[in-house]
Parts: sequence; structure tokens; C-alpha cells
Amino acid sequence: MRVELERFDEVLAIVRREFPHLAIEVDRNHKQVDAIADLPPQPGLDFLVSFNLQGDALHLHASKLWVEMFPCGKQRVFEAFVDAMRGLLSGHFRILESYVGKHSATAFLQRPEKGTWKTVASSSNLWAVLPWRRTNRVVQNSERS
Repeated sequence: MRVELERFDEVLAIVRREFPHLAIEVDRNHKQVDAIADLPPQPGLDFLVSFNLQGDALHLHASKLWVEMFPCGKQRVFEAFVDAMRGLLSGHFRILESYVGKHSATAFLQRPEKGTWKTVASSSNLWAVLPWRRTNRVVQNSERS
């Protein structure tokens, strides 16, 4: 668990260093996760972003996106998580959400690549399996740093 907590602290340090204008609320005594950091909507951040550590997995939550990356002790996994955080907070990445009626179905974390958007992580729920018509919404931080 020591390596995993070090990874959480590394992400926290990177976010604080690269986005010093953003307020972060950290709870290391949360009853459901090992550690959690919340970045509430604020000047420079249009929506809530949260990340937490659960065992050997780092979790990222933003809008309707919820992804976990594990084992976070592996450098490749850790780097992908940090890249996702940087991209989301800087406004370079976006979240493409799909809805069935008012219910969210899928969320795709995407980065720009060669004139299009490449999905780097995704989440879905049971609404995603329904073959009904969908509407899409783009969630992207307007603060470009």
C-alpha cells in the first residue's frame, strides 16, 4: 500500500505544481477510499474533478466519466493517469458523453490526434446497452493552459 499512496501523493504534487490556481480538497481519512482529492468547480475549472486511491487503483471522476487505472505502481499506468489529469484540467482533453433521454449512458475521455479525437478511457452503464437514440454532450474545461 505504500507504493500506491506514494503514487497518489505524486499525482497531487503534479496537479498542485502545474495548476497552482486550482483549490484542492484532500481527505486521507475517508471511510470508503484510501485517499481522495476533489477539485470543485471554480475559476479555471468548469466542472468537478475528483481522483482517489482504492487499493492499487487510481480512480478519476469528472462529470459522467468514472475510470480506474491499475495497478498504479506500474509506471505505464501511472503515466497514463497523470496524462489524463493534465489533459482534463488544461482543457486539451474532452469528455464526450452520450445520453438515452435524460440518463447518461457512456462517457469517453478523448485527446486530440491528427484532426480528430482519440478515446483514451471510457465508462458506461446499463443504459449503454439499449439500442435507443442518443444525444451527445461535450464536457471540456474552457481554461486552456
